[in-house]
Amino acid sequence: MAISDTKEHEYEKLATLIAQDISRNRAGTNVYRLPSEREIAEQFECSRVTVRAALNKLASTGLVMRFPGRGTFATDMPVESKTPAGRKSLIHIGLLIFNRSCSGAYANLMDGLRAGLPESQWIVSIWQPQSGEHIPELMKAAMEQFDGIVIAGDFSQEDLAWGVKQHKPIIVIGLAGDDLLSAVGVKSVQLFHDERAAYMRAVEYLWSLGYRKPAILMGSAHRAYRARYEGFADALRGFGQDVAKFVAVAATSRDVHINPTHEEVLAAANKILAREGDFDSIITTSFFEVIQAAEAKGLKVGKDFALIGETSYPDRIAQQFNITELRSDHAQLGKLAAEKLVARFTENQRLHMRIPVSCELIIRESCPSRVI
Repeated sequence: MAISDTKEHEYEKLATLIAQDISRNRAGTNVYRLPSEREIAEQFECSRVTVRAALNKLASTGLVMRFPGRGTFATDMPVESKTPAGRKSLIHIGLLIFNRSCSGAYANLMDGLRAGLPESQWIVSIWQPQSGEHIPELMKAAMEQFDGIVIAGDFSQEDLAWGVKQHKPIIVIGLAGDDLLSAVGVKSVQLFHDERAAYMRAVEYLWSLGYRKPAILMGSAHRAYRARYEGFADALRGFGQDVAKFVAVAATSRDVHINPTHEEVLAAANKILAREGDFDSIITTSFFEVIQAAEAKGLKVGKDFALIGETSYPDRIAQQFNITELRSDHAQLGKLAAEKLVARFTENQRLHMRIPVSCELIIRESCPSRVI
C-alpha cells in the first residue's frame, strides 16, 4: 500500500502503517529486518526524513530496534507456546538495553547472547527503554511473558529496581546495584568487565616502558569509574608512589551510571593537557576526545605523550591513530550470560553470583618505549 500525501509532520501516520507492515511480514519468524529507509520511502512515496522520524517513534515504543550499520529490526513479541502437557516449549528472555543507541558493543552483546541460546529452545526479545521515563505499555505486557531478563546499558538504580520487582531470574551487565542484587530472594547474576585489574595492568605496562607520570581521565564519580581509579592507584602504590601526586580528572562529579557528554569529556581532557610536565601518558575511557584536544593544542599522541583508551569492539579510530586499547569484549559477556541462563532454566541451578571478566590489552604505537 502506498500513500502519496505523507509529509514530514505525518510521521505518526506512517509509523502506524509501518507497524502494520511488520505485523504482516514477520509472521512465523523470530527476527525480522525492516527494509532500508530508502526502500520504505519508495514504498510509501514519502521522504526519508519522514521515514526516519517514523522509525524513531517506533523505536521509542520498543517495537523496533535500530542498529547503525546493520539496519532496523522488529523486536520479538512474546508468544505463549506450550506443549500438550502444558509446559512452555520455548524459554523467552528479554534483553533490556537502557539509554543507548545500539552501538557495536551492544550489538556484540546481543550476538553473543543469541549464539549461546539455540532458537529451537529460546526466544530473545530486545528492548531499548529510556531511564526514568514511563515504561511503554507494550513493554509492560511483554515483561509478563518473559521467563528471565538481561539488563545492560546506562541504567539507573530505579531502572534496576523495576527489573528486580519483576521477580524473574535477572542477569545484570555492568557494575551497578550491588545492594539491590544482594538482597535475599533476588535470583541474579552480575557480569562485569574487571576494569580495576585492567587499569592496574595498564599502569604497569606504561611503567615498564619508562612512563613515570601516568594520568587518568574518568567519566564520572560512579562506582564503575571508581573501580578504574582504584586499579590505577593500586599499581602506583605497588611502585611506592604517592597517588595524590598524579593527575586524575573526572568529566563530571555526578555519581550516576550515565555517560558524560562529549563536551564534558573534552573539557576534562583539556584540564589534563593544560598541566604540561605533570603527565607523560593518559589512560581513559574516552580516547577520541583526548586526541581531539591534543590536536587542537598541537600535541601528538605517541610523541608528546602515550595514550591507552578503552574500546568495546574492534575500533577503527583506535586502529587509525595506533591507540593502545583496553578492550572489553561484550560478545564474551553475552555468551557468558547465555551459559548462566541455560544453567538456570535447563539444569535448574540457582543464580546468585558476581563474575568479573578480564579485559584485553592491545598494544600499538601510541605507547613507544622510553627505556634507554
